Amino acid sequence: MKRWNKILLCTVTSLLIVAIMTFFKVFTYGMNTMEFGTIADWISALSTLGTFAVAYVALRNAPDWIAQKHYDIAHTIIEDSVFKDLRKVRSSSLYLKTKIAMLCSNLVRVAERRNQYNNSFDTIIDEIDITLAQYHDLSYSIINQLKAISRTNYTESQYTLDIINFLKDAAEKYNNSNVQLILASGEVSMLQKADASVIDATIKEIVVIRNDVINLNIEISNFINRIYSDNLPIDNFIYYKPKLKHRIDK
Repeated sequence: MKRWNKILLCTVTSLLIVAIMTFFKVFTYGMNTMEFGTIADWISALSTLGTFAVAYVALRNAPDWIAQKHYDIAHTIIEDSVFKDLRKVRSSSLYLKTKIAMLCSNLVRVAERRNQYNNSFDTIIDEIDITLAQYHDLSYSIINQLKAISRTNYTESQYTLDIINFLKDAAEKYNNSNVQLILASGEVSMLQKADASVIDATIKEIVVIRNDVINLNIEISNFINRIYSDNLPIDNFIYYKPKLKHRIDK
């Protein structure tokens, strides 16, 4: 912006000097030697020339302006999706893990004691579905934001692609655990008169689900913490993707 201000200031100053010199000539040599119409035409022509000069400079610098604009867009995407929204994924994962782990513990307790299946478990499963949907929405919102970088003159670096792939994998793992939990919950509801071996097998399935989500949450938390700990500059998240374009002749 400072460079543009200097260019405009120089242009205006030059036109002002020309105008002053023209009027000085008029008052020095008198109106008989130069007609007012001619003076006005000269001023108009010089003003037009100055306008063309400014327009030409703007045209010459348009690619640089566009490139800077694209960089600013990519910069904003990284700031919003990674350094603001990613911590929300960590919190959402913790909340989801807690709900699933608690339900798993309750299901194990019911299975071990051959108690009657509690219908409130179905309500908890519905709540987990809602929480999982919120986790998916948050994760894929970040993924889609990062993918939007490619709509500029920049594209995702391998570092950014690793974030995208990690978020996809984590969301898929949570989804699989939820499906397994629903199936296991249905099995628990029919275990009151089942053989001990069947009960033990079901309990093992539920314990695996619980351990999986606990470990997954730790993995997600460590991954996000490492990103914030690295605190890499924006240039590590993107790289320039030059496009073919017509060159303005000098």
